[in-house]
Amino acid sequence: LACADLGIAVGAGADVAIEAAGMVLMNSKLSDVITAFDLSRYVFNRIQWNFIWALGYNSLGIPIAAGVLYPFLHVAFPPFVAAAAMAFSSISVVISSLLLRMYSPPKLEKHYSSKGLEKIRLSLIEPIHPRLQSSKSVIIEIKCEAMAYGNCTCDPGSCECTEEKCCSHSR
Repeated sequence: LACADLGIAVGAGADVAIEAAGMVLMNSKLSDVITAFDLSRYVFNRIQWNFIWALGYNSLGIPIAAGVLYPFLHVAFPPFVAAAAMAFSSISVVISSLLLRMYSPPKLEKHYSSKGLEKIRLSLIEPIHPRLQSSKSVIIEIKCEAMAYGNCTCDPGSCECTEEKCCSHSR
């Protein structure tokens, strides 16, 4: 975890893994990894939007407050108007950031077979990873009951659990 670009640990995991991880999931559900990536992309897009908005607003507002328009229009703004405009810039960025509270996680579509939960399809607006450009959803194969509820301790890509034998139940 310490050498990885991004280490993700489960909150119920070992303390060493939690300390070394860059991201700690509070639940033990596998779908929270997808939600974490989706949320991080949403936050990063909001940061970019706030930066572009503040840069454009201040690029126009500071010269106007300094008196660039005075030679042409003979209009000069008093200092309190410039101060109010700068306060509005900060307030608008804060309000834009508060819109993060409207985030909703990706939707889960659960597919059941005669044996129970078989697959979880995570429907996303945009793909999370460049290799998933053609797909609008990610399918996670559920191989055992413990994996469905986030209790499986295997690596999802190499899990060899079955309905009858699961590593989580044998411990």
